[in-house]
Amino acid sequence: MIDISDLLVRYVMEPQNTDEGDPAVNQVAAESDSGPVRITYQDSYHLRYVMHASDAPRRLMRRISGVEFIEMKEADRCCGSAGMYNLTQPEMVGQILEHKMEHARSTIW
Repeated sequence: MIDISDLLVRYVMEPQNTDEGDPAVNQVAAESDSGPVRITYQDSYHLRYVMHASDAPRRLMRRISGVEFIEMKEADRCCGSAGMYNLTQPEMVGQILEHKMEHARSTIW
């Protein structure tokens, strides 16, 4: 099994792996008048710790024209949304999520 991000890295970012070699992902923010769009990323637990696929999404985002990828502080920490935890412990999850959102907001300034 392979994550979609890994496939995109292989067949879009590294066109030597395809017959066509047509990298068509760089139009996301190419027409922004105010400079690069700043983005950050939160891995899902499963993607990061089970599939070990945390690098490919970041590599993709760094390659998009007009986008500046900013790594969020504590990006590898839980966001509180896994499984049933957010239903059984809503108050604690709210605190975890607010902490995570503070880090996400800090990437835009």
